Amino acid sequence: SRVEVFNSSRVVDSMAGTVQLNFAELADDSHKVAEQDQHLSNASPAQIFARLDFLQQELRNISQNQQHFRQEQQQIMLVLHQVMEEVQRRRGQLQEVLDGQVQLRRDILLSESRSSARGSNSTSAITGV
Repeated sequence: SRVEVFNSSRVVDSMAGTVQLNFAELADDSHKVAEQDQHLSNASPAQIFARLDFLQQELRNISQNQQHFRQEQQQIMLVLHQVMEEVQRRRGQLQEVLDGQVQLRRDILLSESRSSARGSNSTSAITGV
């Protein structure tokens, strides 16, 4: 139904918004890491190791974000596939209805032409013309 396709469209829009947010988060995280790394040149070994631990955690977070992104991407593709299947199915139904209307018009025209031919024959028989 139209509601199902509309709801599917809303799901896709919602997921696309989430994906855009994830890209923004990844870019922001990468920028923060680059800024903080500029300050390491004057750091002590303890600060460097602490920074390394932090960066490893950031890497894990980025990896998790990428994994979530892939899952969301798969969900979007699944919904899009379902929407396309529904569109194709409805297109087929619409074509059947249109074909039926064309055939009905042909039948009506044929019936009218036969009726008209019978009517003119009966009129000539009555008038003798």
